[in-house]
Amino acid sequence: MQPGHASPATIALWSGFCGESAPASLTPVLTSLLQLYIFTRVSDPPMHFNADEVATTLPFSAEVSTAIDDKIKPGKPCIVLCPALYSADGLLKAKAKVLALDYL
Repeated sequence: MQPGHASPATIALWSGFCGESAPASLTPVLTSLLQLYIFTRVSDPPMHFNADEVATTLPFSAEVSTAIDDKIKPGKPCIVLCPALYSADGLLKAKAKVLALDYL
């Protein structure tokens, strides 16, 4: 396989995540991940995020987080699936995508 080309297995995996059969709650997370990638690679000055926030638990705040299932009350514990994106001067550009800790 040539560098930069995806294997058929990888394409099948991603089409399952992104295709019509993908879970609806996964689409905003993938969109946010793509935003993070693009904004941190092509922005001048570059934007940044804290990758250490992924999979951490914190109280929900609508000011810096977006609930994937839209059912989290302020202060309730949630888990970060996609971290918030900040500009070089510290302004919030994209809210973190979170899921309620008791979702399952």
